[in-house]
Amino acid sequence: MKALPTSLSGTLLATFSLLFLSGCGEAPEEEKFERSKPVKSIVIGGPDGSNLRHFPGRIDSANKAELSFRVPGKVEKLLVNEGEFVTKGQTLAQLDRTDYRITMKDRAANYEQAKKDFERGEELVVKGSISRRDYDTLKAKYKSADAALEQAQQNLNYTTLKAPFAGSIARRHIEQFEEIATKQSVLSIIDQDSLLVKFDIPESLILQLPQGTEEDQVTGHVSVWARFDSSSDSQFELIFKEVSKRADAKTQTFEITYSLPQQKEITVLPGMTANVTIDFSEVLNDKPVHFLPLSAISGSNELEPRVWRIDEQTMTVKEQKIAIGRMLGSKVEVTNGVQSGMRIVTAGAAFLSEDMKVSLIKPMEQAEPRNDTPSNIDQQ
Repeated sequence: MKALPTSLSGTLLATFSLLFLSGCGEAPEEEKFERSKPVKSIVIGGPDGSNLRHFPGRIDSANKAELSFRVPGKVEKLLVNEGEFVTKGQTLAQLDRTDYRITMKDRAANYEQAKKDFERGEELVVKGSISRRDYDTLKAKYKSADAALEQAQQNLNYTTLKAPFAGSIARRHIEQFEEIATKQSVLSIIDQDSLLVKFDIPESLILQLPQGTEEDQVTGHVSVWARFDSSSDSQFELIFKEVSKRADAKTQTFEITYSLPQQKEITVLPGMTANVTIDFSEVLNDKPVHFLPLSAISGSNELEPRVWRIDEQTMTVKEQKIAIGRMLGSKVEVTNGVQSGMRIVTAGAAFLSEDMKVSLIKPMEQAEPRNDTPSNIDQQ
């Protein structure tokens, strides 16, 4: 057998040497990657310690009414326009009274006849000229005629529509000479000097308030004020009026109503919007509280609640024991054991162990934070 050339044998020796060294060295990058557990995580934001809450409010009138006639007819007079101020008892509109006057005259004639028959019957029954039964019949006709006359007079009065209170005409639903039906809306009237501010408080905030009725929680214990776009530099203190006792089925919010004292600085009308601010300093818990996803909470060997904290320098996980409070939807109140800036595992915690290497799964998209969420949590 011929010997291999010196150059070729040297090349093969070098190749074998490289393969041997690579087999004895570190594992490939793929094997290293497999050793780290992919997990989802969040960075805990600031605690839910801000005692100021902001809500969109809507202006309403404490005194408002949809005015209508209690009898049908043709509108003969329409004496007011939209936006016009009216006083209590002022005549606003009037129907054609012709038919109602005729009816009243007919009822009046029947009443007079029934009255005379009854008076004669009183004399005759004493003398025994008529029976007691005939007398009772005359008496019943007399009372019926009296009631019919009173009803005719009322219907005649109902042809005139008057303001039940002082206010402004918000809307005019009909026009003059129009035929209208009973209880058809004719005018809308509001009292601009008695305004309300209504807004909705989420269920999550109600749950953070002390135990007791919602009214006890907000009456006299919070400061509430409103700002308006027309005068954003000024704030106007509100006075508590009432709170709904049941949450809205769709939004799970409670409607709260406050009174707005009459303001001379700005013009405020029903239908306008306001920015409402509430200071809950006296009723909310002052200690720092975080609300974490339920998926982040697991149990230790001692059946104590814990989370897995990620050391972002070494990319390893550490067991962190915590103290938990109430459930709030899909979140859990954590009162001790975590702090702002801590990154914790939210998915994959069941497969972790102390000092295990992990890698972060980045979300496809980042959701916009909401103003009324229990805590500010940055996801990754």
